[in-house]
Amino acid sequence: MNETISREPELAARLRRAQADVIAAPRPFGTPVRRAVRHRSARRSVGGFAVVWCALVALSYVGSTLMGQTMLEQARREGLRAQERSREASMDAAVLRDRLRRLTSMRAVDEWATVRGYKPQEQAVVVLGGPLRVARR
Repeated sequence: MNETISREPELAARLRRAQADVIAAPRPFGTPVRRAVRHRSARRSVGGFAVVWCALVALSYVGSTLMGQTMLEQARREGLRAQERSREASMDAAVLRDRLRRLTSMRAVDEWATVRGYKPQEQAVVVLGGPLRVARR
């Protein structure tokens, strides 16, 4: 029995040391607490990717729509300019057609012949099958 009594203080000291190792010592004031690193859940990261993907789709849709409207407006203005040029060209053609009609009329041809010294032989006689003589120099 003496042996058990003599070993009790030794066992008690071991027990106290083991308990002291398990109980954490209080940390000094102001030292930061280390937090365990938490990993993102798969659902959360997929949700983030889905939000980013939807934002990119929306931005590309808005951008392409804006570019399409700009190109459409540019084509419309170009068409209006082409119509204006066409209208001006048809007016110029009408003026040239009128001048050509005046220059090729019989009155204009007679004036041209008189200015250059041609004298009419007589009234123009149309001979079937022969040449038509209008004036002679």
